[in-house]
Amino acid sequence: MKLTLNSKKLLSALNLCAKAISQNNIVPSASCYRLKTIETGLEISACNTEISMQTELSGTFDVVDVLIPAEKIKNLLSSLPDQGLLFDIADDFEITITALSGQYTMSGYSGKDFPVIKVETDTSVTIAAEDISEAVYATSFARSTDQAQLRFTGLSLTFEKDRLIFAGCNLLLLSVFNIKGKFKPGQILLAPAIVSALPELTGDCKMSYSKNSICFEYGNLTIKSLLMDEKFPDFMAIVPKNETKITVNRTETISAIKRVLEFSNKVSKQVTLSGSMTISGEDTAYKQKASERVTADGGEVEIGVNGGYLSESLAHFSSEMVDINYQSFDKPIVINEPGDSENFVMIMAMVQN
Repeated sequence: MKLTLNSKKLLSALNLCAKAISQNNIVPSASCYRLKTIETGLEISACNTEISMQTELSGTFDVVDVLIPAEKIKNLLSSLPDQGLLFDIADDFEITITALSGQYTMSGYSGKDFPVIKVETDTSVTIAAEDISEAVYATSFARSTDQAQLRFTGLSLTFEKDRLIFAGCNLLLLSVFNIKGKFKPGQILLAPAIVSALPELTGDCKMSYSKNSICFEYGNLTIKSLLMDEKFPDFMAIVPKNETKITVNRTETISAIKRVLEFSNKVSKQVTLSGSMTISGEDTAYKQKASERVTADGGEVEIGVNGGYLSESLAHFSSEMVDINYQSFDKPIVINEPGDSENFVMIMAMVQN
């Protein structure tokens, strides 16, 4: 069995699927790419039992179905100039690659050993890929990394008639982002692996899903995953109706928070927002403290929050100014861009030291 492939095009296809490659899996096939001939060309796949990714090189090829070690082939292709390569695949799946500079032989495996994620879908919708990327960026940072809080490690997608709501939450932090459109009502929970694998591409994305699985189709790239069998909380029920609004310069506030955090408790990372926007912090154990006043317009506030969460949340907005909405010292603050109350971040209050 022989394949003639362009090194640059092959490397590009492998890179598209790279996030589904496992580096520490006892199953060899999960650390390999699958090269399989299909009717329209050569299908290139990767699967780590959590997600699968596949793309295609068009053309006419010999019938092959082989697994090739991911790290070895990527390292080889990365070091070769753009050129044609001849892949000679023996019956025992030994792979010999002939390039202009020489020959390289490695052991492969039968494609029949490749793991398969079975995805059955009953609902499909087409969304701009840029909107999905923006929604994931705006919300995924708020997810938990604690496996003891398994449901909060995923990303919630709530489908309403006129919008799709992305939400990430870790009990102390909530981020919500809306995509307008027409949808079939329902809710699913994306697993962490597919959240991390979703690419930043342009064009349209076809999203097909059921209660158990989901598939994203970005033109020449397909990503499949099982969904989390966990119940995500009704996050909108805990969002307060805040009465006071303070508008601040986003970059100025981020800079002030970072400086104050150097003098705050390293464990709690607590900072206090007070008055018409003074940011302060202290660490009594080391007898250190700091405070800064930032330019603000609006009411007054008195609340303690995690400064790390506050800084990171502000960094995920793009506008020059943001609104900080406040009710009382023991209620969460809600941050949004001026005039856009549907997309927001909510940060829980901390008990004042």
